[in-house]
Amino acid sequence: MTDQAEDRNDYPHTVAHTEWKVAMEQFAKHVSGVFREAAEAINGMRPQFEAALRAAASFQASFAPALARMADSLKNLPDHIRAHLATLATHGWYLDLDMDLHQVADFATQLNAGDVHGVDDAFNKYFSRRAEGLEVELCEKFPHRALIIRAAFLAHKNGQYELSVPVFLAQADGICAEIAGVQLYGRSNDTTRLAEVLRMKNLDVFTAALLTPLMGVYPIIFGEDERRGRDEILNRHAILHGESVTYGTLTNSSKGMSLLSFTAWGLDDIASRKSKK
Repeated sequence: MTDQAEDRNDYPHTVAHTEWKVAMEQFAKHVSGVFREAAEAINGMRPQFEAALRAAASFQASFAPALARMADSLKNLPDHIRAHLATLATHGWYLDLDMDLHQVADFATQLNAGDVHGVDDAFNKYFSRRAEGLEVELCEKFPHRALIIRAAFLAHKNGQYELSVPVFLAQADGICAEIAGVQLYGRSNDTTRLAEVLRMKNLDVFTAALLTPLMGVYPIIFGEDERRGRDEILNRHAILHGESVTYGTLTNSSKGMSLLSFTAWGLDDIASRKSKK
């Protein structure tokens, strides 16, 4: 084949290559133009971007102290909860599931300020409103105890506090033994037997703080020497063993109700979480 013939055979490939090269150059120019326009647009918005960055930096600087305070508050929250609930338990009162922590803090502050009668009155009114709901909740959670629980709440409603108080205290003890395997009022030197059981459950710090009233030594479980001369306190031994004959008051019945409710939902919640694992 002659050189002229070969040139003719290569001609289609040469043309195709040339057209491809032209097309790619045009595409490159188009892309370059698009990027150039985008860069110009972004450059035109540069003042707005810089202003936004300055505003963000200013916001971060002003908000950082608030975030730090919030972190400290969350870090210290278990200690605050523990202190507030300990104050309540020292006066015979226990947290109810429907109470918020602000309410608990307010009550603790009042008690620390010496306003015992004011707090007693507020708690009495609170548990008068909650009694019906608590009765239903406890009977549903512990149906085998429903007959006794209903009788205790009826006695409370009718003002028969001499009957309601011992039953509230006894049922709290029974529920504790049923769930945790130890008596609610059992002591081991300066702590409770229940505390020893709970510490083996590796509770998170918040749950442990909430259960503070069941893990420390408070008037409800005071021994003979500790309760001597303090007839006003709610004490399980003095009532159930017949030492006290003046316990039959609305306040003591409401306190007994609060202890029963607190023990039931606190321990049952732990048992429920364990069973779900």
